[in-house]
Amino acid sequence: KRIGKNEFAGSNFIIQGGDTAVVESFRLVNSTDGVSYIPDKKDSQSGLPIEFITKEFSENRIVFENPKYDFPKTVSYTKVSADSIRAEIAGFKNGEEQKVLFSMIRVK
Repeated sequence: KRIGKNEFAGSNFIIQGGDTAVVESFRLVNSTDGVSYIPDKKDSQSGLPIEFITKEFSENRIVFENPKYDFPKTVSYTKVSADSIRAEIAGFKNGEEQKVLFSMIRVK
């Protein structure tokens, strides 16, 4: 949903047993530095939003990165088909590299 000239807001949901729950809300902001992905989760120490800047962009994939943040350090979305994407968050937790994958489909 467009919320400003250079800003969009969105949410990811899960549906379980007929109930819908918001997993994440986020903003996409277009600036002179590129497109930023800003999830609703705040930094646990500063309380400020965590901003991820576009690192890679193609027709079927976008990768956002925040090298100052341990986990996630990257957030990526890959188009699998016209109605599905795969999201991946990756980074370091307790000194070990970790990845979490999410498969998503469009609900009409």
